[in-house]
Amino acid sequence: HAHYASSYGLLGALSGFHPFIVSVWGSDVYDFPRKSFLHRLALQFVLSRADRILSTSRAMAVEAGKFSKKPIDVTPFNIDTDRFRPDAGRRDLFPGELVVGTVKALEKIYGQEYLLRAFMEVAAATPELPLRLVIVGQGRDESRLKTLTHQLGIEDKVAFVGLVPNDAIHEYQGRIDVFVALSNADSFGVTVL
Repeated sequence: HAHYASSYGLLGALSGFHPFIVSVWGSDVYDFPRKSFLHRLALQFVLSRADRILSTSRAMAVEAGKFSKKPIDVTPFNIDTDRFRPDAGRRDLFPGELVVGTVKALEKIYGQEYLLRAFMEVAAATPELPLRLVIVGQGRDESRLKTLTHQLGIEDKVAFVGLVPNDAIHEYQGRIDVFVALSNADSFGVTVL
C-alpha cells in the first residue's frame, strides 16, 4: 500500500509487487502531472500498475480519474465527533478573547500567510474586538511566518502554539471560535472535518 502516487507509488509500481494499492493525497494528482509530460506519464504508469486506487475525497478521485480509467474508491476520513466538537466552556487558553485559528503544518502550500494578512486587516478594522489568532503546527515556513507577523505589527495578537500531539489537537480546535482552513494545494484538508 503506497501513499502518494508520485513518490512511494512509483517505487511500488517499479517493484512489481501485487496486490498493489495506491492512495493519492493531493499534490500527486493536482500538481505533479502538470510539471511536465514525463511527470504525467509517470503518474499514469503508477496508476496503471495499481490493483486498487484510493482517494480520501470525491474531488480528488475525479482528478485522479483524469490519469486512469480504473475505478477509484473514496475512503473518507472518520472523525470522532465526541472528541472534535466546539468546547465553548473551556475558555482557559485565551479567556475573554474571540479566537480565530487554524491547525496545520506550517508549510507554504497551506497558506497561513494569507490568514495573517487577513487577520491584520480585520484587527485594524475592528479595534474594539478582543481578537486572538492561534496558529497550531510547525514546519519549514514557521520562521518566515513569525517574521511576517512582526512586519504586520500583530505579534501581540498572534500565538504560535507549535506542534501539538495528535491526541491533543481536539483541545485546541474546540477552543477556536472561528476556524480557518486555507490551502494552495489541499484537495480537502482533514482539519476541515
